[in-house]
Amino acid sequence: MSDINFFNFNNQNILITVVFFVVFLIVRSILNSGMKKWSFNSAEDRRRSTVSLRNILLIIFIIGLIFIWGSELKAFAISLVAVAAALVVATKEIILCLMGGILKASTKLFSIGDRIQIKGLRGEVIDHNFFVTVLFEIGPGEKSNQFTGRNLKIPNSILLTESIIVEPSGNHYCLALFRVPLLMPNNIKAVEKLFIESAKITCKPYQNEASTYIEEICKKEGVDIPYLEPRVLYELKDKDTIEFHIRMAVPFNKKTSTEKQLLDLFFDNYEKLKLKQLDS
Repeated sequence: MSDINFFNFNNQNILITVVFFVVFLIVRSILNSGMKKWSFNSAEDRRRSTVSLRNILLIIFIIGLIFIWGSELKAFAISLVAVAAALVVATKEIILCLMGGILKASTKLFSIGDRIQIKGLRGEVIDHNFFVTVLFEIGPGEKSNQFTGRNLKIPNSILLTESIIVEPSGNHYCLALFRVPLLMPNNIKAVEKLFIESAKITCKPYQNEASTYIEEICKKEGVDIPYLEPRVLYELKDKDTIEFHIRMAVPFNKKTSTEKQLLDLFFDNYEKLKLKQLDS
């Protein structure tokens, strides 16, 4: 009799699971269809909402299965105690990915649309779940803001061991350092002065706004306000080469164009400076 009851109990769970699965598919289809008809402020908001809905439905589905098969899972878990250690070792990476996903969700490290850097990889977050984060790659290098067309799928286990840089969006400013190596000039001070003049002209349109923004951030975080005017340092690389370091406030998302503008202005005047030195 007990065998028959156990068999019937399993059949009942299977039937409930099938019904739950069918209802789940219907509800998911209705919600997806409804979301397609909803209006969003941007494609990024639509993508963020779609990913959130998918993850929520996945959690609900897993919880539903646990409720249906709870007693069976409990009895089954008791029989797995002996092999638990081996199972943990075998699924170490999966567990780490899951823990990284939980860390990301609980601390809100980043969200859809954020631009992040992690372990030398840089891109815009276009999808994420409890195991993998997908980036639309930006590059090459840290200064570029162009998409390469490649998707980067990063296991969430990296989030537990690597530092993550979340790049600011909108009108944000930062102190950028541009490095320019040159052959040893006859007059280092003249070149240094030319760099400073070129930097001041380049950042003049937004210098006041950038200074105000950086000062507010420093006061908010309780740190000393750095020197915000353009400044130039230099370093001897070898007997024939000197590297100038130009530090200036720039829009965070316009580092590349700002550097190009600075160098164009500098080298236009640098050629004139060299000709003047030859004439003298």
